[in-house]
Amino acid sequence: FFEPIGDFDSQISLQISDMPTGMQATPPEQPFSIPASFNVSFTTTNEIAAGIYNPTITAVGAEITHQDNATIEVVSQPIPDPEYGVKPNPFTPNNDGFNDCVEFRFPETLTGDCTIIILNIDGKEIKKIRNSYRWYGKDEQGRVVRPGAYIYIVKSRDKIISKGVVGLAL
Repeated sequence: FFEPIGDFDSQISLQISDMPTGMQATPPEQPFSIPASFNVSFTTTNEIAAGIYNPTITAVGAEITHQDNATIEVVSQPIPDPEYGVKPNPFTPNNDGFNDCVEFRFPETLTGDCTIIILNIDGKEIKKIRNSYRWYGKDEQGRVVRPGAYIYIVKSRDKIISKGVVGLAL
């Protein structure tokens, strides 16, 4: 927030420097009069490396200059493994050797540290799968269930890893 001191009535403009490649700043419309508060938005592209950056914001008005640094932490987002997910969806458990089961592929399911719960559309539990990441479209009694949409919940130690809907067609 900028406040005038004494009878200062100059217009203020901002300059932003020390910006790394891959970072952009959007300052407010300039120049502006004080008193004023303003925001500067910083955006990044995928080319910027994770790290802490300190661009400099300089406010200039008349013969007065005020300078401050912003601290921006850029964190890298994990790239999802294309092998992870629920595939195929829909699936066809008709024993033709093609898409006969659905695979719930997540790190926790591949290590066996999970439970997969299959519910019908009314929320009734149809199957609970442990120590596997595949569902062959059968209920707890080993019967192939009807075609339709089924809700799945993938849990690991009481934490939900994934949930959604999988389609079963024959």
